[in-house]
Amino acid sequence: MKNRFIALILMFSMVLSLTPANSVKASLQTNELLVSITQTAATIAESGNRFTAGGGVFAAVSELTAWDNNQQITIGGTGRTPIVINNAALIGAADVGWKPASVAGINNASAFQIKFSTLGYEDIRFSCTQKSTGSGPDAFRLAYRIGSTGTFTPIDNSLVNPVRVSNDSYTALEQTYYNFKLPVAVENQSIVELRVYFDGLGNLGRNGNTSINDIMITSGDYDFGSPNMPPDRLPRPEHIIINQVYGGGTGGAGAVSNSFIELYNPTNSDIPLAGKTLQYMKGIERGEGTYGSWQSLPLIGSIPANSSFLIISSIGVSANARIRFPTQT
Repeated sequence: MKNRFIALILMFSMVLSLTPANSVKASLQTNELLVSITQTAATIAESGNRFTAGGGVFAAVSELTAWDNNQQITIGGTGRTPIVINNAALIGAADVGWKPASVAGINNASAFQIKFSTLGYEDIRFSCTQKSTGSGPDAFRLAYRIGSTGTFTPIDNSLVNPVRVSNDSYTALEQTYYNFKLPVAVENQSIVELRVYFDGLGNLGRNGNTSINDIMITSGDYDFGSPNMPPDRLPRPEHIIINQVYGGGTGGAGAVSNSFIELYNPTNSDIPLAGKTLQYMKGIERGEGTYGSWQSLPLIGSIPANSSFLIISSIGVSANARIRFPTQT
């Protein structure tokens, strides 16, 4: 039974993640962590006034910096949230302070900048957490450029509004971008610079500060099982996952009445199951020398957003508890 369910899990994972062959560029790779930058303790920046990546394929060529008026400014510092831009670092008069792109233009706006490579990879995604304190910036957008010179290109539909808090700590950060798909133009590039820039309605003055953290640049639907990020800040997957498997309920005295598989939809939209199947193969049992044949269960219905879908087998001989409301048998 154990081997049977292991085979079932592997097959179902493959079925859910299959991509039509004609949608994949054979020359480019995907499903990889390219850059990971996380700082959990307040600290001054590294040499060059930057934070370098802690993980990812391109960690050695990646960095995070801060910019204002298109000049690199101080990032980080002791006694404050890690990876912070403090208002004292801003360029210009106190009444100007934080500069939004709506007033200063994207290149001159107050911003965080991530430099990285995507060479050999496609379907580039961006995730991070943010927050501001006091009356610090409360609206950000994304822009990119290829290489390290020239004008940044704004990315459509990238507006986020970081939480404003009084707690100047790592734990106050909240997810803003999650698996945000970057434009095709950034794929397979030696150098990409991504700016997370302030884009409020006007200058805020020299007040408050703003922070970014838990930065992840990935390609495709990367498995976030073991990135350089605390578990409570992992971005949620954008597909159905197998949440639980129990194989002790059929034909014996299991803890519950049925063997079951719980599927879970962690997204914010319903996912139809039409065309998907759950497939498994009987494993080699004691006294047998060959595997069984593949069996297939067509799935029906749909899984609502942030909900489970329970598939059960027949009831065991005896059990301590009964499963009363399966979704599919």
